[in-house]
Amino acid sequence: MGRRRDKRLARVYRGKPCCVCGALNTEADHIITFGSGGPDDHVNLWPLCRYHHQEKGQIGRQSFIEKYPKLEALLRRKGWDYDDFNKKWYIPHTEKEIITYTRSCLQCSRIFETDNKFTRRCNRCKNNTSEMIIEENKLHL
Repeated sequence: MGRRRDKRLARVYRGKPCCVCGALNTEADHIITFGSGGPDDHVNLWPLCRYHHQEKGQIGRQSFIEKYPKLEALLRRKGWDYDDFNKKWYIPHTEKEIITYTRSCLQCSRIFETDNKFTRRCNRCKNNTSEMIIEENKLHL
């Protein structure tokens, strides 16, 4: 039997201002995706409007945080740390291993991060077959 999501937490974040643009029509977003083993608690959730939720899914967590520097302060308040050597944000008090894959689309040359080894679709050009894994990143949480 798999893990269950805490629906009460989702309600807490619904309607709070988006942490990027301040819009009030928001949903709870897992910073480290639930499917990758990200915890279902306040440390790993933030409110995002639909636009920014989709953008984070398209460009990946690290690129999203780099694009909006004010998110770094939010992550620090939630207890996250930044690993200067690996250039990654992580939750220091958890004991899980999160694996992400940096991929390159051979058609449009887009480099992106995914948390699923079997994801084969580039969001930019919608190409299903010409991706390859550049590196596998193991993050010990």
